[in-house]
Amino acid sequence: MGHGRQHNTTFVNPTACKILGYSEKELLGTGQHIMSHHSYRDGTHYPKEKCPIYAAFKDEKVRRESEEVFWKKDGSSFPVEYISKPIIYGGKSEFMRTSLIAYLNLLTGLGRKIVKSRV
Repeated sequence: MGHGRQHNTTFVNPTACKILGYSEKELLGTGQHIMSHHSYRDGTHYPKEKCPIYAAFKDEKVRRESEEVFWKKDGSSFPVEYISKPIIYGGKSEFMRTSLIAYLNLLTGLGRKIVKSRV
């Protein structure tokens, strides 16, 4: 998923749509934090100002988080490890920042499952 300066989703791949349970049309133009990162693991509100993805926009530093959750359209959550990386285009006065989020934790345990299936 990519996000523009206004923190709205500017592009999303089919896998992210499938994982989150939203169509591409539902995600494009919406805030990623509002759609899938709005609450902590325990369900309490996650303020955007404390969100590492949002912080990457503000200070232009890469963030990597490994113990958070994203929320699906159906209200369920799943553990994620993500990298949020601002990408700067143009000069100081005219630039666009985009956070790229990698869903890294979804394959946790896949190697063990493959090994078990071969035994």
